Amino acid sequence: MRFPRFIISFFLLAIGTSCKGENIGLCLSGGGAKGAYEIGVMKAIEEKNLSPNIKSISGTSVGALNGTLFASVGAEEAEKLWKERISFYEVLTPDEKKDEETDGFFRNLLNSIIPGDGQEEAFQTTINTIDSTLFGTAPIKGMYSRKQLKSLIDETVDFEKLKKSPVKLYATALRKEGLVNQFLASGQADFSHTFYLNEQTTKEAVSSILLASSAIPFVFDSVRLPPETLENGQFVDFHYTYFDGGTYFLGGQNTPIYPLLKDKTLDTIIIIYVDSSQELNGVNRSFRKLVEDSGKKLIEIIPSKSLGDFLTGSMNFSDKHIEKLIQLGYNDAMSVLK
Repeated sequence: MRFPRFIISFFLLAIGTSCKGENIGLCLSGGGAKGAYEIGVMKAIEEKNLSPNIKSISGTSVGALNGTLFASVGAEEAEKLWKERISFYEVLTPDEKKDEETDGFFRNLLNSIIPGDGQEEAFQTTINTIDSTLFGTAPIKGMYSRKQLKSLIDETVDFEKLKKSPVKLYATALRKEGLVNQFLASGQADFSHTFYLNEQTTKEAVSSILLASSAIPFVFDSVRLPPETLENGQFVDFHYTYFDGGTYFLGGQNTPIYPLLKDKTLDTIIIIYVDSSQELNGVNRSFRKLVEDSGKKLIEIIPSKSLGDFLTGSMNFSDKHIEKLIQLGYNDAMSVLK
């Protein structure tokens, strides 16, 4: 049976606008420079006039930063910041004040992966340092400073606008103290702490949470949140330090969907991944099941090609690479949202 063309056109139009009246939650993955891909997706969301429907955003690491930028300044300004302000040295600023102990750790780490005399000894020293840091009480130390990135956050995030925003913003981080022992004892998959940014009472608390969420272990220092920081309405304990919420092998959630699943006001969840289908290797199937069980709809935006590995992707802040990822994110999202 052949349907008249106008009926087919109407059907396609109905599908394309099916999100228009719904409340949407946006889930943003962590991934360093790969976060530029998310900016391209946000451009498409704005172009499709879906921004007013975004009611909640949950992000880890760069995903948390992008979500905050999207709610604060919009996709166009966020894209401008990525192209003009976010660079390798802006994010990975060498810290010349690091102490001898930290310098020694990274020298051993480098020597442990370069074949030659002393490689085995350097490797064992590196393992011992990681073991004592993760199981001990001392904060995690990294070799790069966060001063430049903190300045960027402080300059661009409008704290007063964020507090009044109708969009609920969530950022995840892992608490260092006792984490490894808990993980080994229970084997649970999620130990992340979720911070509701809109409830924070100071700009310092917001910037500290964003820095903690993206504090890759041994690349950046773990972050001691200011005492006025709130988690579930309670002040955090000043004795604790936090680091990258996407450290999955310690129970982190690089794609933090749980705050959105708990939000009963949402009809649809859009997940933006920074790994291709081949790289996800079926991991997203579990998210599909979770969303299905929650009764919500799911839209997945998955890179149509690899965004690169840790060095060629996550750490690649070159202008050409950033431009390429933004365009790819835009094209992929327009294809899905059509």
